[in-house]
Amino acid sequence: MTIRRFLAATSVSMLTATAAMAQAPITWQGVQAETGTAADILTSGSFVDSATAGVDAIVGGVTFNGQAAFAGGVLSFDNGSDITVSGISTGYASYGSAPGSWDPGYQTLVGGGAYNHSNQLVTITLAGLTSGQAYSIQIFEAFWNLNWATNFTGGGSTSGLVNLSGGDEGVGASAVPDYLDGYFVASGTSETITLGSPTQYVIFDGLQLRTAIPEPMSVVLLLAGLTGLGLARAAAAASNRR
Repeated sequence: MTIRRFLAATSVSMLTATAAMAQAPITWQGVQAETGTAADILTSGSFVDSATAGVDAIVGGVTFNGQAAFAGGVLSFDNGSDITVSGISTGYASYGSAPGSWDPGYQTLVGGGAYNHSNQLVTITLAGLTSGQAYSIQIFEAFWNLNWATNFTGGGSTSGLVNLSGGDEGVGASAVPDYLDGYFVASGTSETITLGSPTQYVIFDGLQLRTAIPEPMSVVLLLAGLTGLGLARAAAAASNRR
């Protein structure tokens, strides 16, 4: 193999490997206060996967897969879910409850959560993704006795603080928990989301993942990336013919 052919082939391999390892930046929307009604639940697109630290909960026709197992700091979930949550110290705890007027399934969903200290690495891994597919993610926080407000980072993009209910822990008291929507175009078969907080703890409660229609700019960027990869492959093929 000539040096030119070797370099061309190496460039293609590096591009492919980079695309596989890169984490897609998540475009986070504004944090919203939970209302306890099915109107909060995202139903556009097609359901892909879900998880909640508690038991199975059905809200607005969406099933949130309850905890299947907790071992070695890792949560896994029912119904063949490809989602895992790692770095957890306590698999489930409940320090509050939703009002009785809330949708029963919603009450179950936000009745508690899993947690660890905020100086520990806690990550959500969404597996089984299709590269190039656009996804929407919706994250819910729980009723608690103190507001261990938690943020979420995916692909270098960090959300606002998502409140739990409860007393002021340096971020203000909150009467009800919050939920958060986000959007990304998968750059590989998995996406990792890291939890953070200016308080002492990070809390994982529940989430759902759905397909989404790509935003116009996301389509442009995706096509640009595919075009660049195609040009690299064409260059490599041309070099091989010389």
